Amino acid sequence: MARYLLIAAPALILLALTLLRCSAPPAARLRDVFLEGNIGAGKSTLATTLASTGKFDVYQEPVAEWQETGGFNFLQALTQDYSANAYLFQVLALGTLARRMRNAPSSTRLRIFERSARCALDVFSEYGHAVGAISQMEMETLRVLLDATRPEHPVVYLYVRVDPGEAWHRSRQRGRPEESSLPASYFTRLHRHLDDWLLRTEPAERINEVVVLDGSLPPDELATAAMEALEKICRSTGTDKY
Repeated sequence: MARYLLIAAPALILLALTLLRCSAPPAARLRDVFLEGNIGAGKSTLATTLASTGKFDVYQEPVAEWQETGGFNFLQALTQDYSANAYLFQVLALGTLARRMRNAPSSTRLRIFERSARCALDVFSEYGHAVGAISQMEMETLRVLLDATRPEHPVVYLYVRVDPGEAWHRSRQRGRPEESSLPASYFTRLHRHLDDWLLRTEPAERINEVVVLDGSLPPDELATAAMEALEKICRSTGTDKY
């Protein structure tokens, strides 16, 4: 255990320094929006469509970094030996998601991020903990790292909610190698964790707004629904402009 901590300590210190440099954006800027949903829910396609409108600053999930960081494919390692690599992958996920926010320029427009650091903890890390791949001590470490990234301003979650069976089917169709071995049961468990995180409290009691989008809609109709939701978010900030 001591040897493990000595090896992990430098990486954790560097990650903590990166996370702590994430400063809160100016209060005058509009709220940030996070696209959430299961693997294969349609988030990436929706993010691409929203970016193509030119009305938003859109930042997609840093999958490329998960596939290639320091010569390692962390995503592949995760799926090949989940128990051995679940914690390391979540440390990387928190770090890359936090760096993405830190490097995103401040803007007077809505900033839209595919997947949040909060999701990395409350959905994917919680799943790893539930199946015994992430220890309680590791979960506490991840919570400390997440706390360093927590936005100091309200955010909005657009939850692309889709049946887990459909999400699994879509992931098989898109053919990402790292996802080919994921069982349907994994998508079902993630779906439950997403619902538990985003829908577990009454709307009036939530700190951050959650807007549920029907992920079973065709891509063009889903994009229309998302645009309508984003227009309402803009109006709630006191401006009719994006």
